[in-house]
Amino acid sequence: CRIRQAAKSTTARYEGVVAAYNEWHAKSTSETLHALRVALKKFRYTCEIFADLYGKPMKTFIKSLKEIQETLGQWHDYSVLKNDIEKAKAAAPKKAQPGMEALAQAVQQKEDDILQKFTTQAAKFFDEKQQEKARKLFTHTHHCQH
Repeated sequence: CRIRQAAKSTTARYEGVVAAYNEWHAKSTSETLHALRVALKKFRYTCEIFADLYGKPMKTFIKSLKEIQETLGQWHDYSVLKNDIEKAKAAAPKKAQPGMEALAQAVQQKEDDILQKFTTQAAKFFDEKQQEKARKLFTHTHHCQH
C-alpha cells in the first residue's frame, strides 16, 4: 500500500524538520537556520510527492509549509546579499564607503524583519498542537486496501 510508505516517509522527514527546528530554536545561528531551511525544502518535496494519497488535508498542510519555506527563502536571499555587500564594501573606493554602509544596514534591517516574521510563523507551525495534528495526518492510513 503506497499510503503506508507515504506515512513512513512523511513522518521520518517531519521528525527531521522538527529536530532541525529545535536545534535552531536552541542555538539560533545562521547555520542552524540554514539547516532548517534545507530540511523544510526536502520535507515539502516529500509531502508533494504523496499529496494525492492524503487529499485536501495534505494540500492544506503544504500551503502552510510553503508559506514558512518562502519566508526562509527570503531570509536566505538577504543573507547572501548581505555577504556579497560586505565583500564589495571591502573592495570599494573610500568615497563609496558611506553608501555601501547604508546599503549594508538597509539589507541587514530587511533580513532582521524577515527573520522576525519567520520566528512568528515557526512558533505557530511548530506549536505542540500543530505537531500533533501533523503527525496524525501523516500516519493516517485508513485509505489502505488490504
